[in-house]
Amino acid sequence: MALGSLLLFLALLVLVALFVVQPLLRARDETELPDAALSHWTAERERALDALAELDADHAMGKVPADLFADQRADLLAAGALALEQIEKLAKPVRRSRKSVRADDLEDLIAAHKAKRKRAARSAR
Repeated sequence: MALGSLLLFLALLVLVALFVVQPLLRARDETELPDAALSHWTAERERALDALAELDADHAMGKVPADLFADQRADLLAAGALALEQIEKLAKPVRRSRKSVRADDLEDLIAAHKAKRKRAARSAR
């Protein structure tokens, strides 16, 4: 009985060790790199959208002067456009029909993001 339990324990220990060591033994694929870059640029886009939404709300409440608002909004739009361009390059490396992202595309994303935040705020109440 003790020998059977010991063999079962050793077999289980070997399986667990193989499972834990597997990522270390596996060669890193080059395909993992675009996923990390895509994740980074997606996060950058979300940060830009959040910042734009906050800036618009602060401007609507009168917390941000018009001249400062225009400069900050232009900077955030440029950051968001860069993020969208990088996402398009990484997501569709074969099909790149447009050279740059139009401001209308970014404005549409901002509007959709604001609507999503409003829905989330309503559902939280």
